[in-house]
Amino acid sequence: MVVRVLGLVVSTVVILSSTPALAGRRTVCLRVASDPPGALVSVLSDVEAGPRVVAGVTPLEKRLDLPKAGRLVLRLERRGFVPAMVEVAATTHVIDVQLERLPDGARAGGGGPTDVTSVALLGPEITVIRRGFSRERVSEEGSADVRATVAGAIARHFHGVLEVVNLPRSGGVTSELEPFLRDARGSTAVIDPIRLPFLATAPRLETTAGRAAARLAGEMAGAQAVLLVTGTQNVETAGMKAGKVGILAAGTAASYASGFSRAATSGDAVFVYDIHIPAGSSGVLLEAILVDSRSGEVLWLNRGRYRAIHSDRPEDVDEVVTDLLTGIPPGEARLP
Repeated sequence: MVVRVLGLVVSTVVILSSTPALAGRRTVCLRVASDPPGALVSVLSDVEAGPRVVAGVTPLEKRLDLPKAGRLVLRLERRGFVPAMVEVAATTHVIDVQLERLPDGARAGGGGPTDVTSVALLGPEITVIRRGFSRERVSEEGSADVRATVAGAIARHFHGVLEVVNLPRSGGVTSELEPFLRDARGSTAVIDPIRLPFLATAPRLETTAGRAAARLAGEMAGAQAVLLVTGTQNVETAGMKAGKVGILAAGTAASYASGFSRAATSGDAVFVYDIHIPAGSSGVLLEAILVDSRSGEVLWLNRGRYRAIHSDRPEDVDEVVTDLLTGIPPGEARLP
């Protein structure tokens, strides 16, 4: 982190400043409804390429800022229906959209892990990287430890709710399921977890080979779905932390000296320099995806960044896994 700090060349300095009045914002208070309800509402500042901001699920009330130039468009999405686009003007206050069902024959998909009682667990495929001052390396021992710790937390999380079957990690099994691993990682990278349940049609694994490998995994475990958990954990060594502090301290001193020199040369009374505050980068990035083994449909996915996982803190790991796997299964489902 970098903090900008004001420095003084002379002993007494008086600084006068004025803040211009904030330009008035054009806002509109909207009530958005849809038939049927339960549609995801996204705000598009640019219809072609602008970012989407999730406003909520219909029915909703929302106050939105209108752009000074261009259009503000809402996109409504619900599984099994054609997405609807609605333009918002300054005079718009109520929007009521009749959603159009997909044409007959269009594949809407199941809409979530509603009938899953058993899952085949692949992984967890988590790699621990130890970052030293001069180099970084993969820690095989640390990776194995974290994988076992997360696998135990997953089993505890689903206990009494879903049957979890751990697939063997032998070379032959891994090779047969490689198409699934490839397609599942690709889906995790490109699909938005928030938007997934609302997409008009459910996405599936990209290739025929990937869907066939999903079926194979389900047959091997006797499960309706396959769960893949992947991740990377960074761990800084003591040398890395010490080296970082030393370098950043030198950088701050150089920044101060340079700023002072420029101010003295130009006759300025004030100058700005940077204070570098080191922040640890240890932590874990986890991704999880649940795929229907029968159809290759992506039922659910999630991702998140968490504090580093340690095997001697099982309660912390349970908390991370519970957050990561939120939504599997839905509601209060329990094994018979």
